[in-house]
Amino acid sequence: MKNYISSLWKDPYEIFEQSDLDVLNRDIQTDGYYDDRGFHEKIYSERNNNSLDPYGCAFKLKEINKDFEEVFNIGDEPTQNKKNVYFDFWDDVLTFDNIWDRHSCKVYSSLGEQSLHNYIGNSQIYYNPIKYFKLNSSDQRFWIELYSARQYNAPVKLPNGETFVMEMQFLPYNKMLYV
Repeated sequence: MKNYISSLWKDPYEIFEQSDLDVLNRDIQTDGYYDDRGFHEKIYSERNNNSLDPYGCAFKLKEINKDFEEVFNIGDEPTQNKKNVYFDFWDDVLTFDNIWDRHSCKVYSSLGEQSLHNYIGNSQIYYNPIKYFKLNSSDQRFWIELYSARQYNAPVKLPNGETFVMEMQFLPYNKMLYV
């Protein structure tokens, strides 16, 4: 961001400040927070809260590509950022609602019915030896839920283009011995 701004102005640091050490001395700040609806990312300027600073800072998204729409959950579904679909206005705070926090997930599934609360494990962890779960029913359906590892009750909203791999091996559990 600093390099881009310096390419626009001859001396951008007269009006643009992005201190690496002092958070309160930044024109652009991003913060993520959780609530009961998921994870949210907020882009704002701390300087807007300082009445002694003569400069204010407002934001407007110039171009949005498909990857940006998926990562920041912009679209037409009720859980998406419908109110700011294209951010066609200048605003002092840009908030992106119900996005993935990019941290590991806690995985729950009906396959782990013997474990406490159907907890299978965390993503991004390789289990050696692998975990075994005995299926006690003849159901042909199962469910898998992903929750944030940092906020236990915040469901994970994966972007449409994001891949998630869970390897499962089904072994027959038959006590009959064939001779």
